[in-house]
Amino acid sequence: TLAAIALYYYSPAVLSLLTTYLAAGNNPDQPGRFVQWLYTRKPVKTFQVKGKWLDIGSKETLENADKILGSLNS
Repeated sequence: TLAAIALYYYSPAVLSLLTTYLAAGNNPDQPGRFVQWLYTRKPVKTFQVKGKWLDIGSKETLENADKILGSLNS
Protein backbone atom coordinates (compact mmCIF):
# COMPACT_ATOMS: atom_id res chain seq x y z
CA THR A 1 0.00 0.00 0.00
CA LEU A 2 1.24 3.46 -0.86
CA ALA A 3 0.41 6.74 0.82
CA ALA A 4 1.37 10.36 0.53
CA ILE A 5 0.93 12.66 3.48
CA ALA A 6 1.28 16.29 4.36
CA LEU A 7 0.72 16.23 8.09
CA TYR A 8 0.93 19.41 10.11
CA TYR A 9 -0.14 20.20 13.67
CA TYR A 10 -0.53 23.84 14.60
CA SER A 11 -1.46 25.37 17.94
CA PRO A 12 -4.33 27.89 17.97
CA ALA A 13 -1.77 30.71 18.32
CA VAL A 14 -0.01 29.60 15.15
CA LEU A 15 -3.28 29.11 13.28
CA SER A 16 -4.08 32.77 13.86
CA LEU A 17 -0.90 33.59 11.91
CA LEU A 18 -2.30 31.74 8.89
CA THR A 19 -4.67 34.65 8.35
CA THR A 20 -1.71 37.04 8.38
CA TYR A 21 0.19 34.81 5.95
CA LEU A 22 -2.70 34.65 3.48
CA ALA A 23 -3.57 38.36 3.80
CA ALA A 24 0.00 39.18 2.74
CA GLY A 25 -0.66 37.40 -0.58
CA ASN A 26 1.42 34.32 0.19
CA ASN A 27 0.88 30.96 -1.54
CA PRO A 28 -2.26 29.22 -0.19
CA ASP A 29 -1.68 26.01 -2.16
CA GLN A 30 1.55 24.40 -0.93
CA PRO A 31 1.42 23.83 2.85
CA GLY A 32 5.21 23.81 3.15
CA ARG A 33 5.31 27.45 2.09
CA PHE A 34 3.50 28.43 5.30
CA VAL A 35 6.11 26.55 7.36
CA GLN A 36 8.87 28.30 5.41
CA TRP A 37 7.28 31.65 6.29
CA LEU A 38 6.47 30.65 9.88
CA TYR A 39 9.92 29.51 11.01
CA THR A 40 11.26 33.04 10.61
CA ARG A 41 8.64 34.22 13.11
CA LYS A 42 8.11 31.39 15.61
CA PRO A 43 10.00 28.28 16.76
CA VAL A 44 9.04 25.24 14.65
CA LYS A 45 9.48 21.60 15.67
CA THR A 46 9.59 18.62 13.34
CA PHE A 47 9.16 14.86 13.50
CA GLN A 48 10.72 12.64 10.87
CA VAL A 49 8.68 9.70 9.60
CA LYS A 50 11.10 6.89 8.74
CA GLY A 51 11.08 5.06 5.43
CA LYS A 52 11.38 5.92 1.75
CA TRP A 53 9.39 8.96 0.67
CA LEU A 54 8.96 10.49 -2.74
CA ASP A 55 8.18 14.19 -3.01
CA ILE A 56 5.45 14.64 -5.61
CA GLY A 57 5.05 18.36 -6.06
CA SER A 58 5.08 18.69 -9.83
CA LYS A 59 4.20 16.76 -12.98
CA GLU A 60 7.86 15.82 -13.42
CA THR A 61 8.26 14.43 -9.90
CA LEU A 62 4.95 12.54 -10.30
CA GLU A 63 6.26 10.93 -13.49
CA ASN A 64 9.54 10.06 -11.74
CA ALA A 65 7.67 8.47 -8.83
CA ASP A 66 5.53 6.52 -11.30
CA LYS A 67 8.69 5.12 -12.92
CA ILE A 68 10.22 4.18 -9.57
CA LEU A 69 7.07 2.56 -8.23
CA GLY A 70 6.28 0.92 -11.56
CA SER A 71 9.67 -0.81 -11.50
CA LEU A 72 8.80 -2.34 -8.10
CA ASN A 73 5.96 -4.30 -9.70
CA SER A 74 8.15 -5.72 -12.50
